[in-house]
Amino acid sequence: MATLETVLEVENVWKYYVRGKERVAALRGISLKIRRGEMFCVVGPNGAGKTTLIESVLGLRTIQSGSITLFGEKVDGKLPGSLTQRIGFVLEGMKLNSHLTVLENLELTQLLWSGRSDRREVLNSLDKFGLYELRNRLYNDLSAGQKRRVLILSAILHNPEFLILDEPEAGLDPNARLQVMDFIKNLSRSQGMTVLFSTHVMSIASKYSDRLAIINKGRIAVTGTPYDLIARYGGRWRVIIKVKGDITLRGFRKVEERTFEAEFPNPNDALDVVRNIDKSHIDELYLESPTLDDVYRRIVGGDGS
Repeated sequence: MATLETVLEVENVWKYYVRGKERVAALRGISLKIRRGEMFCVVGPNGAGKTTLIESVLGLRTIQSGSITLFGEKVDGKLPGSLTQRIGFVLEGMKLNSHLTVLENLELTQLLWSGRSDRREVLNSLDKFGLYELRNRLYNDLSAGQKRRVLILSAILHNPEFLILDEPEAGLDPNARLQVMDFIKNLSRSQGMTVLFSTHVMSIASKYSDRLAIINKGRIAVTGTPYDLIARYGGRWRVIIKVKGDITLRGFRKVEERTFEAEFPNPNDALDVVRNIDKSHIDELYLESPTLDDVYRRIVGGDGS
């Protein structure tokens, strides 16, 4: 059972889809817990089950077995009415009215979520999150990144405790991705909001999640903090040295003219070797740590970019 500190508990959840005469498992015994106030990320390739998991948590999908408990209440194909004011969400394909201004859209969504509309409160929220100058712009005239930030703001105007986002950075250029994710992190930290988000971009998962789960083919492969997963599964540290003149470095392999490379199981071993090299022989030196991309490739395979 969920504890007071646990916002979401998913326990041994199975979800099947019927395709023709086949029954295909989208979720295969998924289990996870999300604690109050944390940003939890679900990462994995397209088709891994991320969206099915999120939609099941929201009661939009009926699971075949297992249990989903949100704020201590069971969810199975329908979100309990008592929870609607406690959550906000943005799913793939959602958008606001293209022919209304940002302010009009937010007033409308506030009315739909909370049953009331307070223009001053909406304007204060726009100002607080750096969107005030967009208030009179048509939603259709915003950039993709601006639209996403306004859409996310529309989901939190009723001050939910739990925000659920399905690939919030999808389809955005690198700069807009960071703007949107910074916006979400600011929401979480400033309002003490718990956030569940999915992505297939490892750099986003690494930078913005407190903990994450890598999901592949409907199963959770590993769960932990980005640092812990990198330490456990990231692989070896690389030292790359470009030398002065025609010399050879013992224990290093030559990868190109005057450039040598070696790998080590941890940073301490790498630093010990570097300290013992005559610095007068070094022209350039690089220490490359393993990343979440390395973890992803080891667990899932393929490109985590």
